[in-house]
Amino acid sequence: MQASGTIAPQATTLLLDALASKGQEPESILARLGLTRSSIAESSDSTPLAIFTTILEAAAREKGDITFGLKLGRSYNLPALGSIATVFFTAPTLGWAFSKFTSYFSSLQSNTEARLDVSGDLARLSYSISDPTVRLRHQDADFTVALEHKMLTDIIGPRRAISHVDLEHDCARDVDAYRSYFGCAVQSGRPRNAIYFPAAYLEHSVPGADPVANAKAEGELQEKRSTLQQEVDLVTALQAWMSAAIARAFDADVEHAAADFGVSLRTFQRRLAECGVNFLDIRNKVRVQIAKCMLVATDIPLTTIALQLGYSEPSAFSRNFRSQVGETPADYRTRERHI
Repeated sequence: MQASGTIAPQATTLLLDALASKGQEPESILARLGLTRSSIAESSDSTPLAIFTTILEAAAREKGDITFGLKLGRSYNLPALGSIATVFFTAPTLGWAFSKFTSYFSSLQSNTEARLDVSGDLARLSYSISDPTVRLRHQDADFTVALEHKMLTDIIGPRRAISHVDLEHDCARDVDAYRSYFGCAVQSGRPRNAIYFPAAYLEHSVPGADPVANAKAEGELQEKRSTLQQEVDLVTALQAWMSAAIARAFDADVEHAAADFGVSLRTFQRRLAECGVNFLDIRNKVRVQIAKCMLVATDIPLTTIALQLGYSEPSAFSRNFRSQVGETPADYRTRERHI
């Protein structure tokens, strides 16, 4: 069975800060995933990667901007990530910086491949999520490639040209916006997300080079890489998968879950039974948690919440909510907002 990836908690916190700086309301976005900002801030656990990528997708959808990830990547506070940013900005050369950054990327995010390759006079900085349970990755790809592009231009200067950009997702309809952003050719539907640039740039000196700080940061990263929660348990992974599916109105049935987790339906159900749970109970739990958050953090009508949660009738939503919470959705909203 495919393991589900995670991302370091500070990366999620910084993402929410970046969204707030863009005038969005992180609480409203998180509510659609059954989360609150305080629950993210107070947790020391890694965030399931499916949750992180869905936050990006939900933010872009709310903004109505298909290239939102690009703009967010440019404004993300990378230095606040700590050691992995320090090891980049204190390296002696750009080549050293990206080599270390990609080498220690797993200390930040698991089930992901980040690489720096050189072929002849061309360098390629690539990024790809290898976790098949992460359905939503369009905005994450834009966000990460834009962030890496900013890292590159912070060192070599904004006027230095890059050769071209590859993206896994289809951006054909918006290719002009991507070309304008990167200032070069952009190809979609490629095997990996990648930035190509002259290999000669790798010899460029890093203005903030500091061998002592660099060595210290690398030592911290070695420790983090061994202690970072590399994957979540099956129940937590399935809850994240369901939250992402419900948030974007995808099929959240057991057949699709088994396929995304890379096993047969029978094997998937057996694994859940071994954990002492069943699929429908988990789905009900996730639906109720999302409903609670949406009732408190948004003004979305109950009928709309019911439809977003996948109920065919608002009455079915009310019955299920009341059976698990002990009060109707309307009463819950009223009580929680007056606490």
